[in-house]
Amino acid sequence: MSQLDTRKLSPQVQEEIRVRVVKAIRAGMRKSAAARTFGVSRTSIDTWLAKVECGNITSLRSKKRGRPPNRVWHPIGPPRSSGKSPIARPIRLKLAFALWTREAVRDLIARAPACRCRCEPPAVT
Repeated sequence: MSQLDTRKLSPQVQEEIRVRVVKAIRAGMRKSAAARTFGVSRTSIDTWLAKVECGNITSLRSKKRGRPPNRVWHPIGPPRSSGKSPIARPIRLKLAFALWTREAVRDLIARAPACRCRCEPPAVT
């Protein structure tokens, strides 16, 4: 069976497919069999399962489509920068550089702990 182009389906149908796939896999179906049965890709299934692991089944809901509405600016004009950068300077982070260079970024990344998914198990009620 060929893969569906789910972009052409309504958001409710897309949601239903996601939920059915996750429930089928939880019931014991293999990912490859679920991909063939429902006509979706294994990559999509892996993404949906990761979302469910970090949240719950409601994390598979469709989000609002389209471009966000235009922002209406205040008559005075668009907001101005306060001049303060939200990013700290290398010296304040106790790096040996005064400006951000490739070496400074590399050193900062080397000092940082490895990023991990900060999943919390769902609350049992």
